[in-house]
This record gives sequence, structure tokens and C-alpha cells, in this order.
Amino acid sequence: MSMSKWLLAGLLGFSVHASALEALQDDDLSDVSGQQGIAIGLEYGVNTDANGAPLASLSNCSAAGASPCRFAWKIAQRNASGGEWTVFKDSYMSLKIPALNIGVKPTMGSVASNTGYFDLTRFQSETGACLLPVTCDTAGINSLPAMWLFYPAVTVGYNTATGVSSGYTSVQFGMTIGRMSMEYGATGYNSNAATGSFLSAKIADNNNANFAGIAFQGNALIYGF
Repeated sequence: MSMSKWLLAGLLGFSVHASALEALQDDDLSDVSGQQGIAIGLEYGVNTDANGAPLASLSNCSAAGASPCRFAWKIAQRNASGGEWTVFKDSYMSLKIPALNIGVKPTMGSVASNTGYFDLTRFQSETGACLLPVTCDTAGINSLPAMWLFYPAVTVGYNTATGVSSGYTSVQFGMTIGRMSMEYGATGYNSNAATGSFLSAKIADNNNANFAGIAFQGNALIYGF
């Protein structure tokens, strides 16, 4: 099995006075600022290339006999013939999340809090005293700085004639399990003695043979800290 994992995080607009490999002092830390925030993209693949297709080096996950595209779960406390394994054969999967953003809002501003989505009493003590340095109401909370999690807006569409959609790229996930069977022995994860199958599955869509897409957008504000 071949597995690859990539994680990219970029921090823009910061300044630090310390040299490389030196411990940061309190004065140095006070000068650090994430002015434009952090953008995070994630790609995770098992037996796939960057496009979500099965690796050619694994015979496209359709080799005769014991396909090299497999992964397995060992069942705890079940050790018949040296071990019992649930083996996913002719299998590959991939996940992409291209643009999750983390920033800071000095105040809520145009993305102000909405009391329809939270309970103001959460910012009060058991006796009802406000725990914030401002009033425990919408106006007070809107005046506070907030950590801002947001996903950029996306434009989606669907062609009823062809059944093809567009723009569903906020999350892309694909999975193919050609066969699943029980194998036995200490190296059952690498066996193909059970040539039958009790399950197969595939997640994809009309846009891409390897991915199904999800579109979402919006803001999440964490405040009161």
C-alpha cells in the first residue's frame, strides 16, 4: 500500500525579532502578528495520485489475483489461524480540502453575531453576572475581537440535460472498494485466499470519475476569550 499526505499552511504578514533557533523572549512574542491570517489546504490519498486516480505503479488497482491496492483492519481478540483480518481489496481513496481560512476580526463589524445562533446567558455566571469586559448583549459582544474561521464563497451550477454539476469543490472525496473479504493468518492483510467478497463500494460523481464534490461557504466567529 502506498500512502501520501500533504498539509500546507501559510502565515502572512508577521514580524519576529529573534534569530533562527533562538528562544523567543516576551518582547519578541509581543511583536508577532498574524495580520492576514492563515490559509490551510489539505490533500490525503491512499493508493492514489494527485488527481485521485489509482497509482499506475499498483497496476491501477485491478491486478489479477492479489491486487496490491489493499488495506486491512485486524480484529482485536480474534486470532483464529494466527489472526482475523478484514481486507479491503482493489481499494483507493482521496480527500481534498483546498482553502480553509483562519483570521482575526478586531470587531464583528459586517459579520456581526446573531442572537438566533447563540445563547447570551452562556457569557454569564451561575448567578447571572456578566463575565465579559463589555455588556452581555449583542452590541457588547459585537465590539469584541474575534477569531474568524471562514470558507470563501463558491459559485455552483447544475446542467439538467447532462447531469453534470460545477463548482462543488469546497471538499472533494472519492473512494473505491473493489472487494472486501475476511482473511486469516499472521499476514492475512497480504492474502487473497478468500476470492469472494461481501461488500464493494464507490463514491464519485458525474463530474469526475474519482471524486464527489461538496460546496459550502460561510463564517464562524469565536469570541469572548
